[in-house]
Amino acid sequence: PMPNAAVVEYTLDPLRRCISDEDPYVRKTAALGIGKLFHVNPRMFYDNGFMDDLLKLLGDKFPLVSSNAAVVLQEINTYGSHPHRLTPDQISKLINAMPEATEWGQCYILDLLSTTPVIAAEARTLVERTIPRLGHTNPCVSTSAIKLIVNLLPQVQDEELIKKATGRINSALVTLAKSDPETQYITCKNVLMLAPLMPCLLYTSPSPRDS
Repeated sequence: PMPNAAVVEYTLDPLRRCISDEDPYVRKTAALGIGKLFHVNPRMFYDNGFMDDLLKLLGDKFPLVSSNAAVVLQEINTYGSHPHRLTPDQISKLINAMPEATEWGQCYILDLLSTTPVIAAEARTLVERTIPRLGHTNPCVSTSAIKLIVNLLPQVQDEELIKKATGRINSALVTLAKSDPETQYITCKNVLMLAPLMPCLLYTSPSPRDS
């Protein structure tokens, strides 16, 4: 059952204290608490300024905190009445946090960035910084990286970067196709969706023996 407003209101001050706690583990849990508040009482979430608190956690110097804030912001942007568009500074901080985030944290950040409108210059930077994630050992990370890059490539004007990204996506898909049966199934579905968007995706240059 949904807790009544009086009970929810009683938790607001402790939650706000946790947002500013010195321990990053407390702050990363506070980010999830903000997400819970949003789902239980969206009006109370907005009226009490918890979006600002969430954005503060999104820029936290600890990737454990910022990645949890990323997944909560993704939910709020999906289900909320006032989606937040990331600023260039917020995008930059998330990109910088990604290499040190956990595997799932990287997925959260990549998924949020993949739904963020950006200008051409930002798209180029994001593609360049995301390409290394295509070789990640966790299929979820590499799949999220593919999604982000494919969404951004139409805005990239650099033909060399497009060629490089396409080749790396190709290699990532081949690697994923050699994984467990479940991953192979998902990879095949992704190839079917990507083929119309990237006709040269599975193109391989002929070797000297073939000429």
